[in-house]
Amino acid sequence: MQIIHDFKTTIKKYSENRKQNDYPVLTECPHCHDRMVKNGFYKRYVITSCGTYIIYIRRYRCKYKDCGLSISILPSFLLPRFQRSLNSIFNSIKEYVFNRKFLLYRRAVFFYLQRFRFNIPGIISFFRDTINIKIPFKKRKTIKLIEMIRSYPTPTFSRRFHNHFNTCFMAL
Repeated sequence: MQIIHDFKTTIKKYSENRKQNDYPVLTECPHCHDRMVKNGFYKRYVITSCGTYIIYIRRYRCKYKDCGLSISILPSFLLPRFQRSLNSIFNSIKEYVFNRKFLLYRRAVFFYLQRFRFNIPGIISFFRDTINIKIPFKKRKTIKLIEMIRSYPTPTFSRRFHNHFNTCFMAL
């Protein structure tokens, strides 16, 4: 299980801090309500337009042996199971949709665009649930949704979507 947390820092600063970032403390298991203990870190790569960074992700595990739930604290500038940063992914989608330019290689842009379009009903549902806005099902709804997501800071949208549906807005 992953919890998305806003560390209020940049990717570069987070990477430089290594294991000394301000990680939230989990005391209770969300599944069985037993005690959580720190379970070390794991390394992860983050690819941005400025380069590649290695970051550390804090892990917790439930002390109750029958539960054994493991939780990772993921920074809000990342998406679960994606190496590219959230802004890099979103900017590549936005640039292709608005200007037909490729910020990444073609295959990556089309992969991210396909994932985004596949999850349009979930994104529409999120906006209807959170800000009570009606989005008409028109041909250009991808552009409308990108503009609405741009009105949020992108990491905030990602975190709020994840908390609302317990899944990433780019997940299948």
